[in-house]
Amino acid sequence: MAALSGMGIAYLPAFLFEQHLEAKRLIQVLPECRTEEVPISVMYPSKRYLPAKVRAFVDALVEAAKDTAPVPPRY
Repeated sequence: MAALSGMGIAYLPAFLFEQHLEAKRLIQVLPECRTEEVPISVMYPSKRYLPAKVRAFVDALVEAAKDTAPVPPRY
């Protein structure tokens, strides 16, 4: 991510940058700039023959999203 290299700012979902804020590798700027939540949909063929890679991807998405909430402003 360019922002981690000091090359500007990034506007990303919380789960992508949360750990970097906590580790002080990034700082939050413009906390008032927020978007509404955007649902994520995953579409795939029947579960009967679902490849293991697809199942792992869907499981990872669910795990990453289940504890996400809007990130409160950090100063």
